[in-house]
Amino acid sequence: METIHVISVSGGKDSGATRLVAIEKGIPHIAVFADTGNEHQSTYDYLDYLEEKTGPIVRVKADFSKRILKHRAFVANDQRTGRKYKYVTVGRDDEGKPIKKKTGAGRKVRWSNKAKRRALENMYPTGNPFLDLCILKGRFPSTRARFCSQELKRELIDDQVAVCLSWPMATK
Repeated sequence: METIHVISVSGGKDSGATRLVAIEKGIPHIAVFADTGNEHQSTYDYLDYLEEKTGPIVRVKADFSKRILKHRAFVANDQRTGRKYKYVTVGRDDEGKPIKKKTGAGRKVRWSNKAKRRALENMYPTGNPFLDLCILKGRFPSTRARFCSQELKRELIDDQVAVCLSWPMATK
């Protein structure tokens, strides 16, 4: 069975060059573009041009709508509220048992009703994969929370590559 390489084409110079090298060397491959929903129109125009010159590019786009609606239902039905307090030992009683005092610093366990309503007002799919992923995660990606490329590109291409294998290859 012949190996077929998957080349992620982003519309940039590096992925374009990688594809051109694969074509030059006759390496069987499939070009895949993972649409994050935040691309400039010139990127789509360039992909059309690149596809015209080098062959088909499979375009995949994540859909988080079912996951958002499932998460929304979880939040709506979540009953955990209030605070969880830490207790510290402040001394011992006459029998030697520890005397514990509740600290003023409590940590929210889940939702206040106001926070829950505010979250539910905004927890709907938008159709933009990047924004939907941010809604699902409850934050934007950062250097500490790197989930963007993994879920919008790498996992999406891995999940849909079997479908891509039925597309005509550029180098056959």
